[in-house]
Amino acid sequence: SQIAPHLAIEKAGGRVIRSVDVVMNALFVEMPDAQAGLLQQIPGVLHVYPDMRTHAMLDHALPLNQVPQAWAILPSGQSGAGAGIRIGILDTGIAVYHPGFQDATLTAPAAFPVAGVPADMAFTSNKIIVARNYSDDPSADDLNGHGTGAAMAAAGVTNKGPLGIITGAAPEAFLGNYKALDSDGSGQTSWFVQALNDAIADGMDVVNYSAGVYPAYPV
Repeated sequence: SQIAPHLAIEKAGGRVIRSVDVVMNALFVEMPDAQAGLLQQIPGVLHVYPDMRTHAMLDHALPLNQVPQAWAILPSGQSGAGAGIRIGILDTGIAVYHPGFQDATLTAPAAFPVAGVPADMAFTSNKIIVARNYSDDPSADDLNGHGTGAAMAAAGVTNKGPLGIITGAAPEAFLGNYKALDSDGSGQTSWFVQALNDAIADGMDVVNYSAGVYPAYPV
């Protein structure tokens, strides 16, 4: 009979550390690079990909995506944009205490908020309805700022920033915090895939990942 995938991977010198089955059917394996080719010989394995290091990136999104034109056709304009929508932020986390995420008018959807571990419920609210941590950091909190900035740009309510009054593109939207980058702004593709898998399973309508992979930064 065919040996179980986990056992076959261990026999090849690897260790299964994660798995997903929504966005793809995949196992994430830790093993020496020199032995990775052995995985391709295991029955049922279609492809073997490296787990690459990722780094945070930003760009000018609103004009590119014609967001001002979208606001113009909404009954309440920008202030009502995003009502009922769930936006997953795959980044360094979201600072739940940030003034851009305080909105007493919102009520979290049924079965929310949720967290990857009970302690991370502290980083959820009626607006930030998910807090899941895939990084090596101790919690889903943002220890870098990049994720909080991305979440603010996506769905922050009107508040006063250092340079003036700011509002997110869809201030009435709910946010999901999927921490796939650590406090240094670095992550791994396996973190991203697991986060994306969970974001889709959680029912996020939109997912944002402001990071890129550089061949110069392999795991």
